[in-house]
Amino acid sequence: PPPGHGPHHCNGYAHTRGGLKHYHREVMHSRSLRSAKPLDATKFMPWLQNLVASEGQKILRSKGILAFSNDNDRYVFQGVHRMLEGDHQRAWKDGEPRESRLVFIGRELPEQTIRDGFEHLRSDKQMLPLADAARCRSEADWLVGIHGPRAMTAFNSRDGSSFLTT
Repeated sequence: PPPGHGPHHCNGYAHTRGGLKHYHREVMHSRSLRSAKPLDATKFMPWLQNLVASEGQKILRSKGILAFSNDNDRYVFQGVHRMLEGDHQRAWKDGEPRESRLVFIGRELPEQTIRDGFEHLRSDKQMLPLADAARCRSEADWLVGIHGPRAMTAFNSRDGSSFLTT
């Protein structure tokens, strides 16, 4: 370790070194998963959404390259806490192993929950309500994001006063 960075140099509290604040009691972990078999997107996506919904405060970052069944393109996702985004990146190259790789980085990660969920995805019948709920939430967020300001303008200008203009 650098000079002055022995095991008890700051008694576990924050201090600065070179202008950057760092902590010694904060324990970060990473958990990685890998699967050589193609994943079912209709099962995987609800599992991932449920995981970040329930454990998002512990998951600082998540990333993955996914091989979905019946899909010739790599699907890449990334996330910060409970926010996820992803899209098809490119076609799998000839000779490239079609495997899924994921990593979760955070504090007090529920390793067994993550591994069990990934290895034992629920049946379609059990996951359909969650998938439907996620799709409905996504569509509702889009509608509110597009039409919410317009609705507020109409509602607040009923009496002839102007609230917002679009």
